[in-house]
Amino acid sequence: NLETEGLDKMQEGTVLSLKNSILCPCEKEADPLVIGIVSKEKNYPIVLGAEPVLVTGKVEEGDYIITSNIKGHGKGINPQYIYNKQLFGKIIAQAVESGDGESYTIKAMIRKM
Repeated sequence: NLETEGLDKMQEGTVLSLKNSILCPCEKEADPLVIGIVSKEKNYPIVLGAEPVLVTGKVEEGDYIITSNIKGHGKGINPQYIYNKQLFGKIIAQAVESGDGESYTIKAMIRKM
């Protein structure tokens, strides 16, 4: 059961990691304890499906999304780097659209890899 009080008050698409057995907005890059994404007005995280994800920086369609150092935000990583940077287990989604900015949402297929 991943129900967590207060998720319904967070911005939709916020990237969540496990910290002290509680789901919290991510705060470090490539966190292996990334769990899911905040769902709109629900206390349950989204762990699978096509949903909006809060990101920072440039993201290209097809990029993998990992946690970033910006609280609650993911960031895009080109698929060719997942082996070099040992990112398996740290990927929460894959972008299905491109974008660029400091803080915005993109559509992504959520699935931890």
